[in-house]
Amino acid sequence: MTAIIILMIIFAVLQLIVGSFLFKHQNKPFMSFHPENDPLLSKIIKNFGITFIILFIISVISIIIANMIFMMIVIFVSCMIVMAMQLTLSKFFLK
Repeated sequence: MTAIIILMIIFAVLQLIVGSFLFKHQNKPFMSFHPENDPLLSKIIKNFGITFIILFIISVISIIIANMIFMMIVIFVSCMIVMAMQLTLSKFFLK
């Protein structure tokens, strides 16, 4: 159980890093995306940044509760949101 808690902490920190990165780069170019030129892309990146920060908070709550089922649900939902982000941003890739 301890190893799962440690891995969940790492997972939560990664969510915070990704969320803050996306939120900070909503008006700055990164990789091949230019949200400063496209208001829709900027809004999408801002929303995903906020979503990842909320997922970080929920992950911390799941760590405190230490309920395995709740942790699995949080990981599953997080993976689905990452997939949704990738599919959404692929529309703007190399545009």
